[in-house]
Amino acid sequence: MTSRLLSLKLWLDNDSIKTSQSESFNFLRCMPFIMLHIACLAIFYVGWSTVAIAFCIAFFIIRMFFITAFYHRYFAHRSFQTSRLAQFIFAVLGNTAAQRGALWWAGHHRHHHH
Repeated sequence: MTSRLLSLKLWLDNDSIKTSQSESFNFLRCMPFIMLHIACLAIFYVGWSTVAIAFCIAFFIIRMFFITAFYHRYFAHRSFQTSRLAQFIFAVLGNTAAQRGALWWAGHHRHHHH
């Protein structure tokens, strides 16, 4: 597999290939996070408003609630029971926090506890 394809595959699923490269720092995989933080500097170009700041804070709190209550408590620890429709809705809402999917998150969290 070429180096670029390997980097792309590791970017999407770092557990799919076990190589010495998967354990080292990979700049390509970090680019979305780096660009996200650089994009925050656009506030000096576009400006800000009270509504925008309130929206940012509110959605940060809501997304962290989805991760804590649903990804962590429900999917990883099965702390409560719910219907299939609610599971789907919770997974979609938790996915808005951009922390991969619910099953990936729960699997890695369970591995963390072992």
